[in-house]
Amino acid sequence: MSTIHSRLPLYPVPYIRAKNGQPGYSELLTTPAANAATLADWVDGLGTYGGPLNPSSEPGHDHSGGHFGKPLFCTVASLSLDGPQGTTGVLYPQRFRSITIEDDAGGTTTNETMVSPTFIWVPPCDATDGAYVNLGISARVDLTTTTLTASDVLTVFFKVGEDEQGFVVSGPNTTGVKNLASSSTSERVSVRVGAVNLVEVRASVVRAAGGSSRGCKLDINELELGVYST
Repeated sequence: MSTIHSRLPLYPVPYIRAKNGQPGYSELLTTPAANAATLADWVDGLGTYGGPLNPSSEPGHDHSGGHFGKPLFCTVASLSLDGPQGTTGVLYPQRFRSITIEDDAGGTTTNETMVSPTFIWVPPCDATDGAYVNLGISARVDLTTTTLTASDVLTVFFKVGEDEQGFVVSGPNTTGVKNLASSSTSERVSVRVGAVNLVEVRASVVRAAGGSSRGCKLDINELELGVYST
C-alpha cells in the first residue's frame, strides 16, 4: 500500500487532461486524491508538505486567524474557584475568591474592594490579527450575602493587563448565582499573546441616595477568558 501527497500550494488536474474524450491517465485519479490527503494532513497537523507552520511553530490548522482559519470560540483560560477554602492541600486557595463590600456610612457612595490577582497564560498567535489578541470574559459569581437595595448598582470589574471591563450584577438585593459575560466586541480585553497575563478583580457598589448602611459579599466561582468570533 502506498500513500500519495501533493506539495503546497496545490494544483488541480490540467483542464486539457480533464476534457471529455481525453485518455484516462492515472493522474486524473491520483492528483485529486493526493491534494485531498495533503490538505487533510495539513489541517490535522500530521505534516506540512511545504505549507507554513502556525503561530505556535507547529503544523496544523489552529484557527488563529488568516489562512490558519477564522477564529472560533476557544477557551484560553478557565478557572474554577468554588472549592473549599482555607484547608491545607486543597487546590482552591483563599486568594482571588471572595469580595466583601461594607460601609458604615449612609448616603450615596462608591465602595470598592480589590481581590488578589491571578495569572493566565495566553497562547501565541499573530500579535496584530491573531485570534487571541482580544478576549471575551465569562464569569459566575455567587452573591452570598447582601443588604443592598434594588436601586443600588453592584458592578464587578475584570482587569487584564491595561484593559478593564465592568459588568453590572442583576438583582443586587437578592442572593444567588449571577452570570456575567461579554456581549459585544467593546467588552473584550486586549492581552499579550504568548505570555503570562495578570488578572485582577474588583467590585464597586454605587448606592442610591439615603438609606441605612449596607453592603454585600460575593464569591468569584468561575472565570473564563476566551475567543468570541463574530
